[in-house]
Amino acid sequence: MKKRILYILIFLIFLIFFLSLPIFILKSIQENAKEILNTKEKIKENLDLFEEILKYKKIMKEKQKEIEQIQENILDLNFPLSFVQFLEQKTKELDVKIEETPNLSQIQKVKEKELSFFSFSFSVSGEKEKLLLFLKKIENEKFLIEIEKVTIFGENLSKMSISGKVFGK
Repeated sequence: MKKRILYILIFLIFLIFFLSLPIFILKSIQENAKEILNTKEKIKENLDLFEEILKYKKIMKEKQKEIEQIQENILDLNFPLSFVQFLEQKTKELDVKIEETPNLSQIQKVKEKELSFFSFSFSVSGEKEKLLLFLKKIENEKFLIEIEKVTIFGENLSKMSISGKVFGK
């Protein structure tokens, strides 16, 4: 009888072991599946990031010529004659007259950036439409110009006073 109980106990132990083994295996499979899903998500995020980097590189290649052109047109502030010549050329093109010689200030450094600038101010006169066109031309030309103040005055609004900054190196 004792032998029989011993065999039954051994049989029950093996039965419990073999029945619980699939539960442990399924738990392990479930943990591995979660890990695989997390890895898959990370790979997808990295692929998205890689695509963004490729787009950025493509845009940078497209914009490289524009960047080089801007760098070529940065004014040498130690020799601002080209800016004065530019103003004279635009006044001739648009048939406006410089009333007051351009007043150029001393070169000043911008601390948080590596650019320098000088301030300028001058007055021009001519037809109102041509004055506005002149203003548009100097704002959108090759120099890095920041117009700070524009005053239009005189009979038929025929005079304009302009002041601002020209950035350069």
